[in-house]
Amino acid sequence: MDALFNFQYEKGEPSQGEPQLSPRPSSEDVAEEVREALADEGSLPEEYVKAPSTLSPRPLFYVISEGEKRERQYLEAFAKEPFSRRVHLVFVSAEPTKGGLRPQHQYQKAEEAVQKGIISIGEAEDDIHELEVNDRIYLLADVDASEQQLRGYIKKAKGYQWIVSNPAFEIWLYYAYFDSPSEVQQKLHGCLPRKRSKMLKTLLGSLIPGGVKPKKDYLRIKTAISNASKNYKEDPEGFPELYSTQMFRFAQDLLDTAGDDEMLERVIEANSLKAKREQERYS
Repeated sequence: MDALFNFQYEKGEPSQGEPQLSPRPSSEDVAEEVREALADEGSLPEEYVKAPSTLSPRPLFYVISEGEKRERQYLEAFAKEPFSRRVHLVFVSAEPTKGGLRPQHQYQKAEEAVQKGIISIGEAEDDIHELEVNDRIYLLADVDASEQQLRGYIKKAKGYQWIVSNPAFEIWLYYAYFDSPSEVQQKLHGCLPRKRSKMLKTLLGSLIPGGVKPKKDYLRIKTAISNASKNYKEDPEGFPELYSTQMFRFAQDLLDTAGDDEMLERVIEANSLKAKREQERYS
């Protein structure tokens, strides 16, 4: 059975290697996997278990990420939940010691995928995935010190979409807890642009008890979408202003494609109840 979340590091020079991918599952495989996942929940109503056997193959979300750690943790945790089983996530980044992919490497990989119409890892037939009309290619990027470079590549984008966070992905995690950027605006006022990303990551540890937890914060995805979208501002070129992130667009597409809002609510409720019980146990 095909994995729900494929994750690979780029080996060596980021622009040279290709991600390991699995072949596209059949409609029957997807339907069976959804039924199995839902049945495992145990407490779900009977109609969930009786999922139809004519589901379409999962759309592939090919995510080429600048950041390696928190972005991967967030999406990997999301992909493990039953409500995401109709989406096939493929995540590509650089090895931790390489410091993540730079915009030029992201651009090269996206352009190659679009031009060839395939994602390839070798000569064997099973090593090639042909891009289909409902597949997506997203490039997740932080502004950091790469703003001018990013602006140039964004203007060239065709057949894929850049998702930019200003100053960093962590502002998306921030909006899972706060409905306004005022907290970070006050603390980071006057901070040099090249230091904002690092300062934001440090700040979140003091603003959020225990710090951000990407492996759990995906359950706050609806809150983050709401807060990030209402506080989103961009310049005339469509580039996000400071403390704005386009992650809400990517996240909304994920949820809409997964198409199981009721299941998501059930998972959120179950996790909230579990957290409450744990808190009572140790209080």
